[in-house]
Amino acid sequence: MDKLKLMHVVLLASALLAGCGEDSDGGGGSVGTLTPPVEAETQASEMEEDDAAKFCSDAFAIMMDASKTVASKMAADACPAAGFVAGYSEYFEDESDDDSIKEACETAVTECEEAAEEAEEPDEVTEEDYCEGVVSTLADCDVEVGKIADCINALNKVTIEYANSLSTPACSSLTVEYFDDYEEPDPDDGEIDECDGVIDECSGLAAMAAAAM
Repeated sequence: MDKLKLMHVVLLASALLAGCGEDSDGGGGSVGTLTPPVEAETQASEMEEDDAAKFCSDAFAIMMDASKTVASKMAADACPAAGFVAGYSEYFEDESDDDSIKEACETAVTECEEAAEEAEEPDEVTEEDYCEGVVSTLADCDVEVGKIADCINALNKVTIEYANSLSTPACSSLTVEYFDDYEEPDPDDGEIDECDGVIDECSGLAAMAAAAM
């Protein structure tokens, strides 16, 4: 078993654990579609300030819906993921066996659940704070607003699909044989066709999306 696979799982679990302790009302598998307030062919830099503010407000609402959906899924999977990583780490120990792998997994799950109960609610991003810099970002962005909307819609879709695809086996199913046969799925290249060129031309949009997620 290649130890590089262990690192990949640890990184994945780290992302999942970011949701540990968060409680979200989000759910489901889709969110609304962002539609520009002006003609899709309009350059973002040519939008009136009121239109840019409306575009940002609509984008914020849709991305927050996506964020809540993802947070809900990741919060549910965070502790099982912590257990999986602990069991996987134990698998590499010289004297590991089925019992020690299960024990490592169960201990990690318990510790994660206890930490989640004590975790403080994260500060919520407000539309005012979010849009404060976005309007000026759009004013310097020479990309059609339709392409920006397509990029944001695609980003939301891919993010939600990824979150919904996460599945962590129960501690009881983790054994030496399980990890002997375990194959880490190949990650895709992370490219989203709809965002091709958009982020390059409007670098501030990357921060715009990250702020809401």
